[in-house]
Order: sequence, then C-alpha cells, then structure tokens
Amino acid sequence: MRRTAITLVVVAIAAATVSRFVLSSPAERAARQDVDTVSSAIAGYVADTGRLPRITVVAGVGLGGDSIWGPDFRVESRTMRRADPSSARTFFLVGDAGNWCMEALYIPPSLFYDSSGEWVSAKGERGDVGKIVDGRCDGDYVLNLSPVEVLDLQKPGTVIDAPTAPIGTCLADPFTGDPGVRPARIEVVACSSAHFGEVIFTGEESSDQFDAYEDAAAAACASALMPFVGVPRNISAFTAEPLTVAESAWRNGAREFSCFLFLPTEDYPLVGSALDSWR
Repeated sequence: MRRTAITLVVVAIAAATVSRFVLSSPAERAARQDVDTVSSAIAGYVADTGRLPRITVVAGVGLGGDSIWGPDFRVESRTMRRADPSSARTFFLVGDAGNWCMEALYIPPSLFYDSSGEWVSAKGERGDVGKIVDGRCDGDYVLNLSPVEVLDLQKPGTVIDAPTAPIGTCLADPFTGDPGVRPARIEVVACSSAHFGEVIFTGEESSDQFDAYEDAAAAACASALMPFVGVPRNISAFTAEPLTVAESAWRNGAREFSCFLFLPTEDYPLVGSALDSWR
C-alpha cells in the first residue's frame, strides 16, 4: 500500500473558536484546537487510504511548534506556545479505520505542579470526525499496532517460561498477582487478539552478582525498545521491562532473560504486533 504524507500547518486560531472557549484556559483551548486539527487530518488520511496512520504519541512544542509525525503522516501543531502552562502534548489514536478515537492530554494551570492533566477527544467513523468533547476515549477501543498479519509463535493459552519467551510472543498480563514478584511462567495470547504486552528481545547476562544481572537485563530492555517499535524511547507510548529468572535459578546457573513492552497506563489493550509500529 502506498504511503501518503499529510502536512497540515495551523497558523492561527479562528475568532469563532476563541469566543467559543473564552471561559477555558489557554492550555484547554490549545488542546481542543490540536484535537480538531489532528483528528481532521486523520479523517482525511482514513478516507484516502482506508487505514489509520502510524504516528508518534508525543508532540513537544517549541517556539515555532513541532510536528506529530510518523512514516506516513505529519501534522504541524502550532497552537501551543512556550507561554502556555504545558510544553508538550500526549496523543493517543485508538480503534480502527471504521471506528476510531483520538485524544490529547493537556495540563491546565491548576494542575501544572501536580504532574497531572486533563483530556479532550474526538471520535471518528471512517473519513468523518465528530465534535470535540471533554475526557478520554472510552474503554471499548483497542490500540491497533502493526497493519500486517502477525504470526503467532505459540499456541494461545500455552504457559511458558517467562525468561525464555521467544521474540514476537504476545502475553497476558504477567503481573496479575503480587506486583513486586516477577513471574516465572506467563500465558501466551494470540497477537491478533487483545493482549497486554509483547516480547521484543531475549538474551543472557553473565554478571557475577544477581543485582547486576537484573540491572543489565533492564538496561538491555531499554535499549531494545527503539529498534523494535521504530521511535526513540523518550517519545514511545511503550515501556520495556525485563522478565528475569528467580535468584534461586540464577544461583544454579540460569542467566536468560526476555524483554516485553506494554502500555504503562494500561488504558487500552493492544491488538497486533508493535514491530515497526511507530508508537
């Protein structure tokens, strides 16, 4: 399928838009304008190609505005300046080409020092986009990843050793028990259905201390994220964590580990593979 580049530059906010949101904060007005801009561009892309674009999820904004970008999509966002309370915007695009939703996080002045924020969103159906509303997309959506069919490496429902899970294996939530305990066994889920995470790297670490083994595994997983998803770790939607052997197994010579990615906010389940997803 051909790739279509979309460049859309926002140079001003219309007077009608300003009057409509006159009682809102500058951060909210800017976020609503960005949602309007980006969702309209997404709708155009869907109408043209029949699929959702692959984009990054964070747009940092400087004096001139930076872009929301990906391998086949680019939107210039210039509504938010340094004088506004927030210096970056987080975007999520979820669903599929027939029924999708785009949301953006903004930080109003009242929440700036709490490291929290509020959301606005817009739903779309194919090439049409609905009105902007307060709040997030609802929980019926999923985060669709790779547009290509994914090969399931293990039969869904199989329980395998976590530190030796093959690259590309999609997983159920491995932390459903004690969140402080790394699981020794994990359940395989079909990548084509909703899942928690995906194995992106496997390796061995020969450190002579167990803590050093765990630290080295964590560092390897952090480094493995960008080559797998296609965007730098600091702007990726995902976090990569290691699945390591227990200390007792390490003392008996086990040195394997695997790395899996997941959405740290756990707002939307994943469908498809994150490989080259530009997320």
